[in-house]
Amino acid sequence: MGMDGVDVLFVAHTNNDYDHMLPVIVGLINKNVSCDIIGVFNKYEVLKNRVHSYITKDNNFNFFSMSEFFYFSFFNRLFVYFFKHHFNRGSISYKFIVLFSFLFYNDKKLSQLLEGKGYKVIIVDHRYIDIDMVKENRFKCFLDSPVGLSIFRFLLLARKLGIPILMIPHGVQPVVIVDSDKRQVDGELFSPDFIFHSGMFEVMSNKYGHDGIFCDKRFFLGCPRFEKKWIDYLYGLLDVVHPGFIKPKNKLVILYLMDIFVKDRDGMDDDVLSVVDYFDDVELWVSHHPRRQKCLSLDNVKNKECVKQFFIDVDGNILIKNCDICISTLAGIFVQAVLTGKKCIFYDKWKQWMPRVTIFDDYVYKANDRKSLYAVIEQFKNDIVVVDDGMIDLFNDKVFDDGNRDSVERYVSRIQEIINV
Repeated sequence: MGMDGVDVLFVAHTNNDYDHMLPVIVGLINKNVSCDIIGVFNKYEVLKNRVHSYITKDNNFNFFSMSEFFYFSFFNRLFVYFFKHHFNRGSISYKFIVLFSFLFYNDKKLSQLLEGKGYKVIIVDHRYIDIDMVKENRFKCFLDSPVGLSIFRFLLLARKLGIPILMIPHGVQPVVIVDSDKRQVDGELFSPDFIFHSGMFEVMSNKYGHDGIFCDKRFFLGCPRFEKKWIDYLYGLLDVVHPGFIKPKNKLVILYLMDIFVKDRDGMDDDVLSVVDYFDDVELWVSHHPRRQKCLSLDNVKNKECVKQFFIDVDGNILIKNCDICISTLAGIFVQAVLTGKKCIFYDKWKQWMPRVTIFDDYVYKANDRKSLYAVIEQFKNDIVVVDDGMIDLFNDKVFDDGNRDSVERYVSRIQEIINV
């Protein structure tokens, strides 16, 4: 712990970026490095996941909300109300509430927080200022990305006070972005002082095409969220956090991990849902991405009772641990299913209209239409194909360069070096 205050401030804006910060926070605290967490815009939005909430309370983290630093406390109460009642983050009403709150941020209060605590580094997930975004209408950009711009306002304030900024991965990015999709970073307007990466594949899969110009202090340290010791720790909490969670007997449980990468879905969700009508012994669990909390329509499904949909409060770990087969079109958490040896199907039908290279291409079983999806499931059911441990090791080494062992320890060591300079 720093002599003059708190060593590290983490800036979290959703439960899935907090998910990747948690192993680092726990690792730092175990090394007597003091940490605070600030939620953008409110901690209730970040802590909707029951496992994350349990870890935060069990470890007595000091977690507060950016909305506490509005000029008027009324806006903070408004945020608490909306976030506690699962307000839709993507709605127009939400964005206007964010807009008004942004106008009422009290920079003086935030400065007093940063100076009073004496933070030695601020940690946030990877984010960059898009040159095209800067050139466009600022008001429109705010409505398109209110959280991102609010975080940058906070980081720029910290920069004026001389506090270093460290960016860490928001999970493993699973798809390589082609040159035509890449966008330019305004490194002069904002660049981090330090940046951590999971591996080189992450660099290739970032839409801004990192070239190292905007930050020359880069470190490739793996991904703490997918370190085996951390996954085992999470699995050990599940019976406490989700008591009574029961896997159905005499059913083959297929988990569908939803993603936000593939925008044009062209019937893929219906293809996956149809497995409960094709197979008479299947129960399908749909795990919705934290940023897309919307029920899938079951209008085309006959056996609707065989589909269960899970949202942000239910941790994905309990679903992965208890499923028999895991399907995804491109979800980041699919990495965990592969690394833990689950029978995985990469449903890449979307490549027919959007060809891209992904981290899953050579390391899991694939299907690209409804017929081939059924066929792979049938093979898994009959144990015709098995999960190859050697392929899992190759996947681990490819995604994380030199494997993903001791990532938490490597992150903690580097952060200790930064704060002790």
